[in-house]
Amino acid sequence: LALAGIPVATTAPRAGARAREQPKERVGSLVMVPPVYSKVDMPEDYLLASSARGGFSSAGGSRGRGGQVAADDIDFTERSIPPWVGDDPAHHGCPPEVYAALKAKLDARPVWARLALLESLPAGIRDTARKHLTSVAYKFANGPFRRMWIKRGVDPRDNVSFAKYQGHELRLPAEWFGGEGIATAAAAAATGDGAGVSSKGVDSTGSAIIRGQAKVSTSHWEIHGFRALPSSRYVVYQLCDIALPGVQAVLSSLTADPDAPQRCLEQLGFLSRASHRRIQACVRRASEALYNGGDPIAADAEALAEAVAEAEAEEAEAAEAAEAGRG
Repeated sequence: LALAGIPVATTAPRAGARAREQPKERVGSLVMVPPVYSKVDMPEDYLLASSARGGFSSAGGSRGRGGQVAADDIDFTERSIPPWVGDDPAHHGCPPEVYAALKAKLDARPVWARLALLESLPAGIRDTARKHLTSVAYKFANGPFRRMWIKRGVDPRDNVSFAKYQGHELRLPAEWFGGEGIATAAAAAATGDGAGVSSKGVDSTGSAIIRGQAKVSTSHWEIHGFRALPSSRYVVYQLCDIALPGVQAVLSSLTADPDAPQRCLEQLGFLSRASHRRIQACVRRASEALYNGGDPIAADAEALAEAVAEAEAEEAEAAEAAEAGRG
């Protein structure tokens, strides 16, 4: 029976025809990731792996061409994490001395920024260690531990003691990177000389000097020690390595913070909004001081004092408003 001119099949297709109509290969369905709150005002890249490209391995990675285990960043909402897969270096195809060095570092500290981990290793094994990081560690694709390498089998979302290993994202002023600013100085550092950089040079560590005493570096420890500015406008600091007394004071008081979340949240991890604002103020003010040739430590202390005073004023104002409401 046909309605409105729409043809209707009067006979069912034969079994052979149905079989020929079935696709011989099924492709995994497209995952549409909904927009979520992010501290980064740029879209994230989502990697969608399908069985047609090798599928996922039992070790928590995906197997690419040749059966090698590749890294797959874990979504913050995923409760399972890649397990530790044994202590035999041969199982990972990793040179024994490299495996021993990586394991020792991760046993002593389970969460590392990649550059911090590599810089802590002997220079002769860093390139090899970089290739074998996925055999001992994994990363989150989002959340407060994004970009950090975490020892397999360890979940930093489990306890507030891991808060110090969170990342802290900061976007530096755009004007710092124009003209003969950071971008030009970084190029000089990359080439090993100060060519084309007026009133600038390169120090003994290969870091380009800008604006008098300030310099630009790609070293994790120089950047986190506020001895040099980062070469990129977008920076992810690891809290435990930030050598600012104000930041470390905030971290040491987290367990006494009444507003701290009871569990690790995707936006701020174990930090309350007040703690996050204080850390942000300290890091930003110290960076500005370094750029302008000032004292980052003094700037950090001033920023923390101002943030604390502002919070106390807000609390007093809220208390007065509550009292007035009761009256």
